[in-house]
Amino acid sequence: MWTLGDVLRVVVVLLLSIFFTGVLSVMFVSALPAYRNATSAQIATDPRIIVPAQVVAYLVTVWFVYRMITLHYRANFWEAIHWRWPAKWLIFLVGGLCLSVLLQVVSHALPIPKKLPIDEFFKTQGGVWMMAIYGTLIAPFTEELFFRGLLYPALVRKMGMPVAIGLTSLAFALIHASQLGWSFAAVGIMIGVGLALTLVRALSGSLAASTIVHLGYNGLIFGLIFVGTHGFRKF
Repeated sequence: MWTLGDVLRVVVVLLLSIFFTGVLSVMFVSALPAYRNATSAQIATDPRIIVPAQVVAYLVTVWFVYRMITLHYRANFWEAIHWRWPAKWLIFLVGGLCLSVLLQVVSHALPIPKKLPIDEFFKTQGGVWMMAIYGTLIAPFTEELFFRGLLYPALVRKMGMPVAIGLTSLAFALIHASQLGWSFAAVGIMIGVGLALTLVRALSGSLAASTIVHLGYNGLIFGLIFVGTHGFRKF
């Protein structure tokens, strides 16, 4: 099936899509009266603007992946990415919740900075709602599609399962590193998340299973934030 070269092409499409949708969004919004005095940096860290732009970029990328699989490789998209919805899907959802609790407990014992770059996206109620919707309904599928649906199988075919699990987990953590200020401890937590998700994908043979775990992991985080801020009203 697809190669690491194909995965690299997907990365290029994603980066170009993010760049152009981001630039166009900033240009458009900066012309609006409400953002007339805002700097480009302030606009670029407003999730109400950037998240929709990224969603468009992800849709373009998913479309590219779909076309690559169905037209170039002439395969069924869902079968090719090993979607395979698990019969006992609730177990994977609970597993995601437990993973979230475990790693949050561990994170409290690590020297993670109190302020991280990602905190800039949680300053307004509208922004947090946008991040919550994105983090629970969009990110689990799009990130799993790339890391465990495309990258992991390509690495397995090239380097074998143990190396593929390690590299996929590391790549997953590094893609989040800038949001975490490159904090060693915070990136280490993300490596743990990536490892758990990749192991689920490897052992179950199901991308849907790792996506459900991912949804449970993210969902509990935003659920706790919702409760702790009284409905995203107090920050």
